[in-house]
Amino acid sequence: MRYLSAFLLVIQVMSFVACSSQHSRKTAPSVINGMLDLKNWNFETDGPVKLNGGWEFFWKKLLIHGFSDDKKIEKRSFIINVPGRWNRLNINGEKTGPYGYATYHLRILLKDKDILLGIKFPNIGTAYSVYINGKKITSVGIAGETKETSAPKIFPHIVSFIADKNQLDIDIHVSNFHYYEGGFWS
Repeated sequence: MRYLSAFLLVIQVMSFVACSSQHSRKTAPSVINGMLDLKNWNFETDGPVKLNGGWEFFWKKLLIHGFSDDKKIEKRSFIINVPGRWNRLNINGEKTGPYGYATYHLRILLKDKDILLGIKFPNIGTAYSVYINGKKITSVGIAGETKETSAPKIFPHIVSFIADKNQLDIDIHVSNFHYYEGGFWS
């Protein structure tokens, strides 16, 4: 009888947990070729979305989309998987190592604007600045083009912001001149 009671208690707890989940089992879209379409996503019922997938990657360029003068450079991107390291890539015949700098770019399409969103920034190696629609929302360390103009720092954190448009251009300037791996680590 004691085992039956324990079994029923486990079933009740599992049922409660399954029924109390606020998020649907809808599969979240992935980032493809630097684009994430969330027009059919409801954050309240569908839950958070990971920004994993193929981001646009501009090696040895620090760009802010919509504000850069050289459109030819912007069109010459490479797709890189996030999370992932930029070590040992082959970009236009040039092999990358751990040291360097780049812009990661992602365009997100939303159904609504003027909504509160948040982004969790994990370990990015080893300094970065984040711009959304041209406005800097956070930076960790100093992302620079040389070892002398950059300063490393690792600080995972979450940043909240108001999405004032239904199209978000996220540019992340990342530099690494101090560690044996560069890029989005996790």
